[in-house]
Amino acid sequence: MKKNNLKGALNFWGSKVLVAMMGVAFLASCNNDENVATNQDNTVIKLSAAYNTNTAQRTVNDIVINSFIVNIEEIELEVDDDDESEGPYVSDIELDGPFVVNLIEGNNGIEQTLAEVDLPEGNYEEIEFSINESEDSDSEIFEKSFIINGTINGTPFEFWHDEDIDFEIEFENGMLTLEQASATLINLQFDLNSLFSLVDISGATDGNEDGIIQINPLDEDGNKDLADDIIDVIDDIADAFEDEFDDDDEEEDGEDED
Repeated sequence: MKKNNLKGALNFWGSKVLVAMMGVAFLASCNNDENVATNQDNTVIKLSAAYNTNTAQRTVNDIVINSFIVNIEEIELEVDDDDESEGPYVSDIELDGPFVVNLIEGNNGIEQTLAEVDLPEGNYEEIEFSINESEDSDSEIFEKSFIINGTINGTPFEFWHDEDIDFEIEFENGMLTLEQASATLINLQFDLNSLFSLVDISGATDGNEDGIIQINPLDEDGNKDLADDIIDVIDDIADAFEDEFDDDDEEEDGEDED
């Protein structure tokens, strides 16, 4: 699968209010949010989904997404180890979840806040989102990392998987600087329109004829291979997305061109 076809399925941006734009849009523009920080919180971390039932993909495959639930166990901001600027040393910051969010409402993608925090001033070079199987027996996503519900040609379907996936994203120019009296918005966006143009689920079947098309590793309906295809595409998207923000790869590409 060509990486050019994968890049549209994830968007990432970080914006600085009162300072400067530090993030990069990935098929999306940098976003200023006047309300990204309140009181002492200087950073808001969000997850969102881009999805519209009026797309051509929706018309062709007759697929409607009603919910897209993700379990994020941890968010980590890694500092610049080579930072020699004056001031107190800042270590890596870990925000422990789980953060369970549903990114679809009324058949449209929405934005959910994962954390509003006051992070120490410092120079951060990347952020990592760890999507893992839930260990909370009371959670709707217990023993799963992703759940997608909707309909295929009018028949209800549910996709879930327990695969662990990490997204490591380097900030533009290798740096996101948090300063006093500044506000930062960090947003990771899943483009579900692009995702379901990369993997066709319209042929999934209700093998046990219980009225629900199950797409998961347990293979109740004979759709295990399709479930693995979906998670493989998500994994490929993560790899392509990380490459887009990998300074080392960009430098190597530049050297190859010389």
